[in-house]
Amino acid sequence: MAGQQRDLPLHGLHALAPVHCLRPRLATEQGRKGYLDAYAEHLCTIETTDPLFMHPREDYGPDQRLLPSVEARSGFQWNPRAGQTRAEAAAGHTPAPQDLTHHNPAQDR
Repeated sequence: MAGQQRDLPLHGLHALAPVHCLRPRLATEQGRKGYLDAYAEHLCTIETTDPLFMHPREDYGPDQRLLPSVEARSGFQWNPRAGQTRAEAAAGHTPAPQDLTHHNPAQDR
């Protein structure tokens, strides 16, 4: 699966950040409408949304791990062999979350 994800850009496909809808069945009608509005906005801007960064195949060794000279830039990886910590990688390369990422449907009640 990991190899397939890295191959996506080679085939002209790119991954976009997801739209987060946490526990929609527990959300109020207003909360669900907010989720649908966010998804509609996502669809309307899909052509201008930057894809998520994925390292090219050349950044990986035969063991499917980032080469020691490559700093992880995907936002969820880190490369200790390059002297990078998890906190540094997350702080420097994680995209800002959407407003709905931390929405708690229980608060809608």
